[in-house]
Amino acid sequence: MPSVLSAIFAGLALIVSFVAAFIAHDSRVAADRSADSAERANDINLHQSRLDIYRAFQAFHGALVQRGPFLAESDVFPFLGTAHLSEFYFPESLHKRLQHIADDALTYLSKAEDLRRANEVPDLYTRPERTNLRAMMNAQHKTLREECVQVDELLRAELRLFKRSSPLP
Repeated sequence: MPSVLSAIFAGLALIVSFVAAFIAHDSRVAADRSADSAERANDINLHQSRLDIYRAFQAFHGALVQRGPFLAESDVFPFLGTAHLSEFYFPESLHKRLQHIADDALTYLSKAEDLRRANEVPDLYTRPERTNLRAMMNAQHKTLREECVQVDELLRAELRLFKRSSPLP
């Protein structure tokens, strides 16, 4: 009789070990899913922060196009902070381009202030100097707009969650 009982116990031990192995496998699958979910939640949160930077860039670009030589500090300064933050969310090359645009926008503001003063105080600049200043501003404005268009395309490619492989027929 003892051999029958040991066979039964051995069979039960084998069943318990299979159940334990199944539960361990199921636990590993659940842990993998949990890790994937946490990674996805982190990606969504990161994407939201990157979208906020893109929205600030869009607001600046829109103001640059709309206001032209009348661009205000209130249009540039929020973007300045955003350009600094881009270091933490985008590749270095894209961050540097955003920072370059922000720096150029500050230079543009300075020239706009010079032109405003030149128009208010006629003796401050000669007519040719004012004309030259206006031409420099127009050239810088054009360059800024072109840079913004290029960076916009790079940002869109970086932010796109679903990469487009080919257009649909």
